[in-house]
Formats: sequence, C-alpha cells, structure tokens
Amino acid sequence: MSYAVFIYSKQYCIRNHLERLFKNYIDFQSRNLKIACVTENINEIKDVINLNSIQYSIQVLHGPTIQGLQTIRACDQSCKQLIISDYQDSSELIDIVNSHVEPFAYIPTSIIDDVPRFYRLIETVEKRVVASTHTSSRSIVFKIYNETYYKRLDEVVLIECFDKPHKLLLVTINSSYELYGTIKGFESAYPELIRINRACIINPQYIYKIDHDNLRVHMTNGFIRWYTKSKKSKLTRLNSNQ
Repeated sequence: MSYAVFIYSKQYCIRNHLERLFKNYIDFQSRNLKIACVTENINEIKDVINLNSIQYSIQVLHGPTIQGLQTIRACDQSCKQLIISDYQDSSELIDIVNSHVEPFAYIPTSIIDDVPRFYRLIETVEKRVVASTHTSSRSIVFKIYNETYYKRLDEVVLIECFDKPHKLLLVTINSSYELYGTIKGFESAYPELIRINRACIINPQYIYKIDHDNLRVHMTNGFIRWYTKSKKSKLTRLNSNQ
C-alpha cells in the first residue's frame, strides 16, 4: 500500500525543491510513499483526493491559508499536514491553531535546506501515517536490507521459500518481494495465512478452486501450488466457507 504525498507552495523554487527532496527520499529510503500532486493551487489537492478516494496522505504545505487548510482537511481527516511557514506575525499561526486544523507540525522554511534533518522528519511522519492504517486494516511488516515495508495483509497472496536458505518470496496482488525470514515465523505472526506445504503459506481468501485429484490449490491470480494430503480437510472446509 502506498501513501499519497501532496506538495503545495505558491513559490516555484520552494515547490520544486520540496518535490526534489521527496523524490530522492522515495528513491533511496521509502517504497511506501508516492507523490500524488505538486501544485500552487490548494484546491487541486482537494480534487485529487476526491477523485482517487484517498484516505491517508502526507500534505506538505508552504504558507497555506486557514481556508485552504480546512478545505483539504475536510477531504482527508487522517492526513498528516506539515505546515512550512515564514510567518513574521505570530498571530497568523495562532489563527491556524484556533481553527482546530491541528497539523502534524509547524516548521520554518529553513529546515528544508537541512536535508538530513528534513528526512528524519519525513521518516517520522511516514511512520505515523502508516500506523494510522493499522486501526482499519491489519498490516504485514517485513524488512529488505535496512528498508521497512508495510503491506495490507489482505493484499498478500502467498509467501514461499525461495532458492536460497531463509530467503522468501512474498507475493501481493500487484507485486512481489524477495526477503529473508522463515515460513514458520510468518505463520506464527499472521495466523490468517495458512500453511499448505512445508515451504508455502497462502491467504485463503485468494483460493479459486482446489484440485483434490492432483493436490493443487488454484489461486485467483493464476498461481497454482501443491498441498500435502494432511491439509486436504482444512482446505476443503475453508473453501466451502467462502
């Protein structure tokens, strides 16, 4: 699952700089974020959210008005808003606070020139927006090298042993990942997935049909995997309940 990033500023140089920072961050540190909109018109953010039914996003807003904040907050109540400002008059910030928009953070424009510090902030925001989804859907968490991935468990099709010891292939409805771990570890952590043989666990919601004559499970995305005879009754019961 990816999370939308919106960037707003009326100043082209700041807008362009923020976009470049996020592109680099996504390329090297995150596969969970995706830039959805870079704009000088805050209403465009509202349109993109409504058109794509976006529920969780990070909004980086340079010098927004109270009305603009309220407009896009109404579209995505779970968003994390970073307000970047050069407000000389503190009363403007007080007005925003009093508007009950409650952004994630207020930061000065100068912070975007301190790249390591800015990336640490984005990493924190990313973790918070990912955590926001946990209340509505269970997620599976895994690491590839130093990068942590969060995927909706209901999007996982199967996990199986790969061609090297302790290496696994995790397949989702639209992608796949090679990672290190054990089938037993994932089976214990996510009992929603069921083991069909020594080297594979599957998500039963993606079972299309079961071929008992040849001991094969056909998945809705075209995958076919064999199962052991000891799993026959359990698979039959699961399939009949769907």
